[in-house]
Amino acid sequence: MALRVEPHVAGHKSAGLPQPEEVFLSWLMAQPEGADLAAAVDVEIGRLGRYAGRHPGPLKLAELFRNFRHCLDAKPRRSFATAGRVPGTSCAQSSPCRRR
Repeated sequence: MALRVEPHVAGHKSAGLPQPEEVFLSWLMAQPEGADLAAAVDVEIGRLGRYAGRHPGPLKLAELFRNFRHCLDAKPRRSFATAGRVPGTSCAQSSPCRRR
């Protein structure tokens, strides 16, 4: 009995390692409300900076975190808890319960 290998299907992703962008988005979505994103990003940049391998995935992931950190530095810091909120309320600016 011979081993049967299925031909590669175009566009089919391997069930192996996730893409760096997927890892980054998963990390970002897992951050708790009100988290200090700059501090959390610094931790990840430090962790990825210790990676000594040559696989392009962690290197790309580190680049994504550095770019995100740069974006955080370029804007005034706001937490997810207060971003887009009307001052003095718990409502989003687009919410119908907005103070008039």
